[in-house]
Amino acid sequence: MRPCAFALSFVVIGCAQKPLESAVTVSPEATRFFEDYVRSDASSQDTLPIFLEACGGDFRALRMVFTDYERFGSGDNEAWGDVPDVILREAGDHLYAEFLTTVDTDTRWSSLRWLGPPGSTLFDEADLRHSFPLTSRIQQIEFAKFASDNPQLKKPGKARTATPRKPSD
Repeated sequence: MRPCAFALSFVVIGCAQKPLESAVTVSPEATRFFEDYVRSDASSQDTLPIFLEACGGDFRALRMVFTDYERFGSGDNEAWGDVPDVILREAGDHLYAEFLTTVDTDTRWSSLRWLGPPGSTLFDEADLRHSFPLTSRIQQIEFAKFASDNPQLKKPGKARTATPRKPSD
């Protein structure tokens, strides 16, 4: 087992083994956010129920949102930037972290790269660490792994002003 894989599995000890099966309860603020997002940015109205299921921690819906960018993405990084934050706040740290441990690296990356600054307008890095410690730790592990695979990010004097992007972006 790779050290990062071990660390990820260790981080989420105590999380539920499967997503909630009950009816989805989403805050009015999150519902309004996704209604506005779907109306102005996403490609079709049929994505709203799936966004709301993702907010409830449904792993199938989370996978769809973070893997089918053609359908759920806005094509605009500024509009998309708050989507993972809203889902994390609604689903909660334990479910979101558990979801992250069940997906491949690319899906995990797309679920993490916009959380907190600079992608977020909803909360800062300290808030992410304090309010969502499991997810924050997984994000730190993934970003460190990305930085170790991309030595140009470690060069002295090179400012890191943006969330690291995968080379295929």
